[in-house]
Amino acid sequence: MKEPTTIPDGVAHNIATSAASLLDDATACIEDPTPQNVADLLASMRIMQHRLAKALQEVEEPSSHTINELKLYGWGDARLMLQFDDDHRPEFHDIVDLSPTLAQGIFEPLRDPAIFQQVTIGPHGRMLVWKVGVDKDDVVLSADALWSMRRPIKSSEEAQ
Repeated sequence: MKEPTTIPDGVAHNIATSAASLLDDATACIEDPTPQNVADLLASMRIMQHRLAKALQEVEEPSSHTINELKLYGWGDARLMLQFDDDHRPEFHDIVDLSPTLAQGIFEPLRDPAIFQQVTIGPHGRMLVWKVGVDKDDVVLSADALWSMRRPIKSSEEAQ
């Protein structure tokens, strides 16, 4: 079952305000169907439609991180240095250690350093992709998942 999604407070407030206004305009239109009341109701409906579309967009894409650059930490090491779209500094500041992940299911082929080293940034920077083999599915990790796994690079971990 899909996890329920939370609408940000500001967006929820805008929807509630629009709904109240829409209800007031609908009531006025029913009680006195003048051209002005109908026009007000239609304007409220357009505002409500716009705010609902914005809320839906924010719920479907709560965070859309992209990967700008990638650097492998070292041969046989499962750490990646990544630069995400929210970091505009010229050097790498985030590291992701995939060691715990590589022991699980579809990630097992990445334990082979030759395969791990072939990582590329996928379309639009939205994922990392490893080509595992001709007859096998690619291994993919989303930028958002990697962003949530990141931690700052310590001075003792700086590029080798």
